[in-house]
Amino acid sequence: MKTRRGILTLSFLFFGTFFCAVFFARAATSVPDGTHITKKIEWKKENSPYLVMGQIHVDSGGELAIEPGTVVKMEYQFGKINIFGKLTAVGTEKDKIIFTSIRDDDSDGQDSNSDGKTTAPAQGDWQDLNLSGSKEIKVKYAKITYGGGGSVDDAIVINSNNNVSVTRSEIKNYRYAGINIVNSLPKIEENAITRNYSGIYFADSSRILSLKNNSIFENMNYGASVLNSNGYLTGKIDARDNWWGDASGPKHPSNPDGKGNQVSGNILFDPWLGKNVNDGPDPAIIIPGIMGSWEKDGAWQIDPIFHTYDNLRSAFLAADYKDGENYFEFPYEWRNSNVLNAKLLRNKIRNIKRDTGRPKVDIVAHSMGGLLAREYIESDYYEDDVDQLITIGTPHLGAPKTYIKWEAGEFFDDVFERAGRSLFYLEAIKNGYTGIFAYIQDKIPSVGELLPIYNCLYDENGDDFVLRESYPINYPRNEFLEKLNEVDKIKKLANVEVIKIIGETESETNTVSGYNVVDGNMQGIWFDGYPKYFDIPVLNRQ
Repeated sequence: MKTRRGILTLSFLFFGTFFCAVFFARAATSVPDGTHITKKIEWKKENSPYLVMGQIHVDSGGELAIEPGTVVKMEYQFGKINIFGKLTAVGTEKDKIIFTSIRDDDSDGQDSNSDGKTTAPAQGDWQDLNLSGSKEIKVKYAKITYGGGGSVDDAIVINSNNNVSVTRSEIKNYRYAGINIVNSLPKIEENAITRNYSGIYFADSSRILSLKNNSIFENMNYGASVLNSNGYLTGKIDARDNWWGDASGPKHPSNPDGKGNQVSGNILFDPWLGKNVNDGPDPAIIIPGIMGSWEKDGAWQIDPIFHTYDNLRSAFLAADYKDGENYFEFPYEWRNSNVLNAKLLRNKIRNIKRDTGRPKVDIVAHSMGGLLAREYIESDYYEDDVDQLITIGTPHLGAPKTYIKWEAGEFFDDVFERAGRSLFYLEAIKNGYTGIFAYIQDKIPSVGELLPIYNCLYDENGDDFVLRESYPINYPRNEFLEKLNEVDKIKKLANVEVIKIIGETESETNTVSGYNVVDGNMQGIWFDGYPKYFDIPVLNRQ
């Protein structure tokens, strides 16, 4: 096999990743305007999205239980859920419950309003969740977005009910407030409340609302406000130990140098997360590359087989970092897409911020781990909490070495590649596949995520090979990496100090930078071109 070779930039761990978002169409469940829920019912993930076609009501004797992973879409302008009974909307880190606009096709891949790409979701598309019942209301691991479409509708309205908890959820993109609390003392903890007109409104005659470990930032007006429009309210918010978007704290007359979200009224916000913690380095997170994490004894660990990262760990500990205090590792299920794992990274960083009181972290990422970190930083749910990103051997434009794996389930002949081949073959057989190619295509979208997004294939022209200059038409396409390198996405890295380490190995080993190919598509493989001489062992193992 003839390959094009270039200088190796700190060897990639086996190969890279590519996200193929595959959505399986499923029938929606319509919930008509005026529906009254009078007993316990369950909304299940398998029956979602649930299309709330107007205002619906959970009556005082009713109960609505929503299963993790369920998507609830609200009719444009009129969608609203009134809870007068019991609500249990408890998702998981991996399977959040989503309340969104019917125009939101990206939340589940379903074009629920059948308009193609004509409309897009926006603030004010639907109304609110009105949590006014006297019974228990629990919202956890939920995402509530694009509402506030009524005259004064907020994402969540909590009125005269103390038995409400909203935790570990995202409340964002609301036309008015993320949470409006009236004469209630709900539990509001560990949420991300961002990009609304205001974050939290609180109106109470005398009591104190406690907010804890929330990230409240980038709200247009106030991050939190005690309403006193009638001139006699004496309520107060104890908002200590929250993150306001900047280590200087929230903007307030008593904190004139605060660069975080503005707060108003009778609010106790000092100390805030990030205050007086600038001595010493930021907490550091190590993110391995593909096949750099393994499940052992029921828990994910960083490479317990080859111990690839032991020297890196030792270097941090020798520099006075302490495991679990300011040194952390992020092993993950590398078979999944980076888009999914980036959301888990967000949760990991949230936990580190909560436990350390530090507002930002530093990330050291190897190979595909650098793309995973970028996916988080460039996402619309990024919480401005990464100070430095150091990538080691990350193929930001893709790695041609991945081509043979994605195109044919093939591997090169070195110790890591042989280990990868054996592992994938055993997994393929275990999962009912007859070979590696179909298994990778169906079950491991990450293998494609390092496919190059530039021209690297050479077509045979007589005795010569001419560069094929038509990506993505005559190449396996990597839409994940294309999006990651869009100009508007890359701009989001501007507030992060990015360091790229590429250096040579001691042996100055080369790596594949392209292939000389001939017509392929042989029995369903090598669709985009067969690397010449690949089946001749003497020539193809370089």
